[in-house]
Amino acid sequence: MTNNVLPYANAIIRLLQGIIYIDDKEWTELTVNQYEIKNYFSGIGLELFLDDSEGYAFLKQKDFSEEDVSPIKLVAKRQLTFSVTVICVLLREKLLEFDASSSESGRLILSREEIIDLVQNFYPIESSNEAKRNDKIITDINKLIEYGFLKWNNEKKNLLEVKRILRAVFDATKLNEIKEKLIEYAKRAT
Repeated sequence: MTNNVLPYANAIIRLLQGIIYIDDKEWTELTVNQYEIKNYFSGIGLELFLDDSEGYAFLKQKDFSEEDVSPIKLVAKRQLTFSVTVICVLLREKLLEFDASSSESGRLILSREEIIDLVQNFYPIESSNEAKRNDKIITDINKLIEYGFLKWNNEKKNLLEVKRILRAVFDATKLNEIKEKLIEYAKRAT
């Protein structure tokens, strides 16, 4: 690159926009320059989370104590709706089952209909109209695509890849916390 632009500028810009996956064109630029990129973001209070084996990277806001002067938060925390959280938990569990049953580290590919079948029993009772409930599930699936947790498969139409970043966002501790909250919610609802 010319004009004093950093050789890893595209990777930095993509990270500021969201997740970089191994099949993105910025992945090589990121992995080759990861030390410089980590230092770049560290100076502004951000941490690069890069999982080479799973093939994804994203930015996290560094934790600061109350006494520290922390920079303005750049990485927005998304408040997931109840139904989107339910889908995330179920897909995370499905990913665990897939990894346990598969001898290779492949990709979990599901059709949108398989995801609907997986989650439809967990949607509130007021959505008993099947068409209305499926529309709500499709809306939530589109949110997960927007957030980078699901991605349309380029090779086969109408199939979605469950992205492994769900494992980092919903680690075992967080997964158990959410499950406990969902159980509490279900008890209150009955």
